[in-house]
Amino acid sequence: MKPRDDVTLRLLDPAETPPTALLLLGDESETMIGKYVSNADILIAENGSVIIGVCAIAENTPTTGEIKNIAVAEDHQGRGIGMQLLQHAIMLARQKGYVTLEIATGNSGIGQLYLYQKAGFEMTGIDRNYFVENYPIPIVENGIPCKHRVRLKMDLVP
Repeated sequence: MKPRDDVTLRLLDPAETPPTALLLLGDESETMIGKYVSNADILIAENGSVIIGVCAIAENTPTTGEIKNIAVAEDHQGRGIGMQLLQHAIMLARQKGYVTLEIATGNSGIGQLYLYQKAGFEMTGIDRNYFVENYPIPIVENGIPCKHRVRLKMDLVP
């Protein structure tokens, strides 16, 4: 996919405040976001000076990174920005020397599952009742109760 000319990708400067409203689109729990955001590389997508997308990448092990959060502002979705963020995150993970990159989403995240697999991630497992046990408010997405976490990974070395 050709990068969009009107979107700029960059790492958030450590002095900048992470875009919480966007992060909440990708993870509905401020508590969960707080657990990873301070130790993550925060990649942002901007249109001019407006942040329209975010991707948080954290180290799980010295050889494994994880995309903890990826979100695009609702009025910019469906324009390829999520794929741009994913591709840039994959490139960043390779630069950091990760051998594997992981990502997870809810069982009800139909669009996310499509996007991640289209980008080259493969399903590796399901954590049953993850969202029921870790989120205080029930999540419903696409009319489907979000109960289980679907884990995916990508091998970064040939």
